[in-house]
Amino acid sequence: PLDELGVELTVYCNLKCKMCSVWELREHGVPFELASKLLRQARALGATTFTPCGAESFMRKDFLDLVELAHELGYTTQDIVTNGTMITDANLDRLQACPSVYLHISIDGPKELHDDLRGEGNYDKSVATARKCVERGIRVGLSGVLMRETLHHADHLLQLAKTLLERAHPRKR
Repeated sequence: PLDELGVELTVYCNLKCKMCSVWELREHGVPFELASKLLRQARALGATTFTPCGAESFMRKDFLDLVELAHELGYTTQDIVTNGTMITDANLDRLQACPSVYLHISIDGPKELHDDLRGEGNYDKSVATARKCVERGIRVGLSGVLMRETLHHADHLLQLAKTLLERAHPRKR
């Protein structure tokens, strides 16, 4: 049986990261009708994981409609990579209703480094989104791009993840 479906939904991005040029393409991938048809066909073949590919999926106005469709069809995991800067509280409400969602928020290192690579103010936006996900019980992970500039800061992701978890589940004293 088929295990996973990956579909390039967009190569639009709201950021202009130094280490990426995909934002220059500015194109959406397959239309909604084709994406929904592929989701149905893959699920009929046994797929349980949906991986939207491309740049920033939240640039698509119909993205959450596809996420909700995949969840309704019985996908148990939706691995969504995002920079976390465009996700509103209304988006979080919809994501929270789909326990199959697993957000992977890109954070490349401490605030100064992250903002240098991805743009001023984006570290705070991404961390705030991760924090809200943890508070709401939405599965979330932190993903960093390992490269010369970030390699020596990989431990920052671990410490940040630990801090987010401790805030969500404080130890009883």
